[in-house]
Amino acid sequence: MNVAILTANALRHRAFASLACNSTRLDVTAVFYEQTRTLNELVSFDPTADLERQHLAARDQAEQDFFALYLECQLQTAKFSKGVPRGWFSTPEFIEELKSLRIDLILVYGTSIIKGNVIKLYEKRMLNVHLGLSPYYRGSGTNYFPFVNREPEYCGATYMFLDSGVDTGVIIHQIRPLILKTDSFHQLSNRFLLRVFKAYILIAAAFEQLESPPGIFPTQEHSTTRRVYRDIDFTRKSVETLYSNFSTGMINEYLDNLQIRNANVPLVQHKSLIGLADI
Repeated sequence: MNVAILTANALRHRAFASLACNSTRLDVTAVFYEQTRTLNELVSFDPTADLERQHLAARDQAEQDFFALYLECQLQTAKFSKGVPRGWFSTPEFIEELKSLRIDLILVYGTSIIKGNVIKLYEKRMLNVHLGLSPYYRGSGTNYFPFVNREPEYCGATYMFLDSGVDTGVIIHQIRPLILKTDSFHQLSNRFLLRVFKAYILIAAAFEQLESPPGIFPTQEHSTTRRVYRDIDFTRKSVETLYSNFSTGMINEYLDNLQIRNANVPLVQHKSLIGLADI
């Protein structure tokens, strides 16, 4: 299959593209890097947002520590790569580009919302990884706000078919991070991202062999939590609460009751991927 990757241009997004291009499991034909808005831009003009800027600076440094080497050691690149403006994936020009490249499967990670005919044209051939457990947490910061809300069990990743909604596509599979008692927020987040990337590559490589239907949401009674966040919800209070939760035993409380708390928030598990993607 000819695979196209649609992603953003931050370090973590470029690291995913690098891993995918260097995988022997995928034939990555094209990578498109979208110029997207960042939280750094959101807080840059607010003179009172010192704590938010410190948090984002720590995040950026942690990503540099985790992911820079993946770009420096990249052995292979896509046959075609291109930087594009925000929203370009929803244009007719993008569809023509995909056709000319004879793309069979599209992997989406970290772009702005994609709309228009491309979703219909690539129905069930356009995958998206949502960093969060859908439908519990949707929108922005969906692996940030579970820790603000003292709910680590809601942290995870959701692999789904892309549709026109916000994190509403048919779910294929979900995974959770490995969380250690000594973890900081940035440490566990970046270690989990590496697992998310590896699992995404495995899911894409196994795509043609996946049995239909995809993952089915558990039929047992499950959490009724439904939260949608936007960038504007990233506030000083949320950052203060995040660090307070880590310093007052939130992780230990979660790990001491891991099985019970995770069972209350069941995941979609595609039977063909259990054991394959959970690495």
